[in-house]
Amino acid sequence: MARVCDLCGKGYHRAKLVPRLIGRRVSQRTLHKQQPNLRTVRMAVDGGNKTKFKMCTSCLKRMKKDRKAVEVLAENPEIEATATE
Repeated sequence: MARVCDLCGKGYHRAKLVPRLIGRRVSQRTLHKQQPNLRTVRMAVDGGNKTKFKMCTSCLKRMKKDRKAVEVLAENPEIEATATE
């Protein structure tokens, strides 16, 4: 299974390890992969069916922020009216 975020499609990046000698002189460069910070999350989809998703932590953070915004708007409907005007 690929290590890719199911929501945004974030995958690995190719990077180089650069060992330093004296000063700024570089001896070799070794390629390696930088993997995304993925978490397995179970979420309710289609009226209560729970499925597993692989999500990066930046998507989880964004979802948490959006969920809080929805809760605030549900409690205070006058905020939404002033935001649309």
